[in-house]
Amino acid sequence: MQDVQGWIESVADEVQEDLISFPDLANCVVGIIEHEGAHHVVYDRQKIIQHYMDTEGWDADEAWEWFDFNVAGSRFSYGGPVFLTHAPPIVAPDASDEGVDGGVSGG
Repeated sequence: MQDVQGWIESVADEVQEDLISFPDLANCVVGIIEHEGAHHVVYDRQKIIQHYMDTEGWDADEAWEWFDFNVAGSRFSYGGPVFLTHAPPIVAPDASDEGVDGGVSGG
């Protein structure tokens, strides 16, 4: 089985691009996206914060500060990583609250 960094390198070879990644954050990778012709490694922000809390012994504020300045704040001219923020759980409205027609009344 291939490790995450090896997978990133194999995708980079396949698409013939340099993919910028953070090897120490391999456990925080969630995928690779293509946007406007460039490929980017996608990291989970919350996993990165938890990684720094676990490995560095930092509290959440310290981990966020490090992430904001040293990870997300890194500037890349092309092919830099992107950071996923999860949406909160979405609760569908209860159909009985709005009626059969979704709350729209006809004349």
